[in-house]
Amino acid sequence: PIAAPSPERLVAAPPFEAPRQARVVPAPQQCRWTGADPLTLAGRVRVASRGVATAAARDLLERVLSQDLGLAVERVEAPLEAIEQHAPALGILKRLIGRDLGRVVERLEGGAEVVILQGPLDLPKGLADWQREEAYALDVDARGIRIRAEGRRGALYGVQTLRQMLTRHDGRLHIPAAAILDWPVMRWRGWHVTGPDTSAAVPEAGRVIDLMAALKFNWIAIQIDSRLRYERHPALSRGPDAPTKDELRALVLQAQALGMEVIPMTQCWSHFNYFLEKEEFRHLAEIPHPPESAKRRFWNYCPRHPETHTMLFGMIEEQLECFPGATVFHVGLDEITFEPIGQCERCRGSTGGELLAEEIGRLHAFVTGKGLRLAMWGDQLLLSHNGKYFQTAEALPKVPRDVILFDWHYNAADEFASVPFFKNEGFEVVACGWYEPGNIAGLCAEAHRQGILGYGGTTWYSIAALRREVRLTTALPLSAEAMASAQPLDLAALPYRPAEVFQDLREPPDGRTASFLPVDLRGWANRRLSDRPERPGWLGLGPQHDLTALPTGRQWWCGVPFDILPGDGDQCLVLASSEDADGALPEEAWAIPVGTAADALVFLHTGSRPARFSRHIYDRAGINPGLIGRIVVRYDDGQTVEEELRWNVTLADWNSQLGSACGRSAWTGTTAGGALARVEALTWRNPHPEKAIASFDLVSARSTVRPVLLAVTARLPAP
Repeated sequence: PIAAPSPERLVAAPPFEAPRQARVVPAPQQCRWTGADPLTLAGRVRVASRGVATAAARDLLERVLSQDLGLAVERVEAPLEAIEQHAPALGILKRLIGRDLGRVVERLEGGAEVVILQGPLDLPKGLADWQREEAYALDVDARGIRIRAEGRRGALYGVQTLRQMLTRHDGRLHIPAAAILDWPVMRWRGWHVTGPDTSAAVPEAGRVIDLMAALKFNWIAIQIDSRLRYERHPALSRGPDAPTKDELRALVLQAQALGMEVIPMTQCWSHFNYFLEKEEFRHLAEIPHPPESAKRRFWNYCPRHPETHTMLFGMIEEQLECFPGATVFHVGLDEITFEPIGQCERCRGSTGGELLAEEIGRLHAFVTGKGLRLAMWGDQLLLSHNGKYFQTAEALPKVPRDVILFDWHYNAADEFASVPFFKNEGFEVVACGWYEPGNIAGLCAEAHRQGILGYGGTTWYSIAALRREVRLTTALPLSAEAMASAQPLDLAALPYRPAEVFQDLREPPDGRTASFLPVDLRGWANRRLSDRPERPGWLGLGPQHDLTALPTGRQWWCGVPFDILPGDGDQCLVLASSEDADGALPEEAWAIPVGTAADALVFLHTGSRPARFSRHIYDRAGINPGLIGRIVVRYDDGQTVEEELRWNVTLADWNSQLGSACGRSAWTGTTAGGALARVEALTWRNPHPEKAIASFDLVSARSTVRPVLLAVTARLPAP
């Protein structure tokens, strides 16, 4: 058995100091950190609310405090009638409330630490009704926390801002003193996602919805297609493990309770291979027998087949059972011309414009007949986009002007001409981007300039898979920030790493005091951080791009002490890539001793930059590294647990702009040649903290990236 480490080897955490400012994303319109002592809440927190519009916000706050943060919550009820009995006269009470509502509440709400009130706000003149409904004021001082709002969403957003201001430490909450007044400047702020593929993915989908609401998104479009366990038409389901109607409905109700408009969506006409690849629906395909050489097969249904809409509308009716209260239905209709149209005997001889106008008319009649408004993608209506093929843009004059156009573009640009074009054609428009920061910033700026309905991000990943794709975990907070300000977003001046905002909102830090045990890598290090002609080191990039800028000795990064070896010897462990000759570097390092029970190991690491890689999220050429290596943790009982190191998921290269989805930026600097350099901390959470960790192995997968380990520290819970 492994003995506990001696006390002199352990490193204690520095004394905790409650922060006097907080990171809030998106940044409020007006925020003043007063500099007063932070407010501390512990044990039981009393919450009071007043007004019908505050009920959802109170429920959210109670859930955050009790379920997420582990505090007891006491709901303080103080009906207006009871307050009136303590006032000399109702008129005096009304005058007091009108003059200083905060003081009246302080005296009359039974000593509640948190008070949520519905009432008028002192907002800038000229704000629209929807802006006032979503505005809030949040004040934190020695008396407690007061949230005021005129509407339901405003009260919710006040709680969401408070949520981001909370710092948890050893069972206490610390909130910086502040005076905040906030209101939105864009009406529709949201995201399109594909729904969870399976029932097992539903809980993660719920976490992402909660995260989007924390970023003050007010709509989400959930693309369903085959991701539902259909009851009347089981063959439409992707499989028996698809989410049930009850599971999907629960996600919808969750989002609605958080103030989000939930838009059901299914792809119509195009992208219909979900269904047409199945033999029982093959006869509905526009091209039921495509050549083997076809780039896309079973892409479009035939819009004139007599059975198409019986099947389609029946499917949509089942979907709508999961979306109580929906007001909009999104029918897709993008990228129709990725497969030839007008090919079958029913459609031959008609132009793409005629066929598209007909199909929009059918879908519009069905959707509006259900009391819903139709939304669709706009690319097939633009000559500058996919509408130039098969003349589908000719359908534009026949499209009803109550249709909401989701105008998607994925390039980075300063201007997007289609946004004002569609607006001037009489449509309400939602500008839609994807994941590139320049695309998000430019398209949001265009949406603000044109005063259109709003902006929406898009992703074709399952909602449950977002957390492992750094381009998407970056895009979500980044788009929230860009939507919240009419000023163009300065990406270089952003004071935080967006992917870490995603991490913290999805899983807030536990705030427990810990002690630490740095692992000694001296026997395993094989490269210096410097690279000189007389002494090659680091990654062999020469002195202009070595890592001599990295501080050595004990460094506290990400709340963890790391021991960086001094420069008089080897300082890091570098393993081989596929580019290295056999024997030039080791492929693995075995049995690096840890020798303690721990709730986590924190790895300070990076990797070499691959010679070729794809910036596109899909890596269609298949050149990205993928699996880079493995960490094998060995317990003293002989059992092992493995953690994969995947490119941009759990490990990023030293020059990465975005970093990885699961790592945290520990140190950033520049090389002598001016290149960005980044080192990340990856926390491996021990699934068996009761077991002593004997050692770990680091194994290269011989990808195009060399894994590089700079330091490791074990985290032990404080006694």
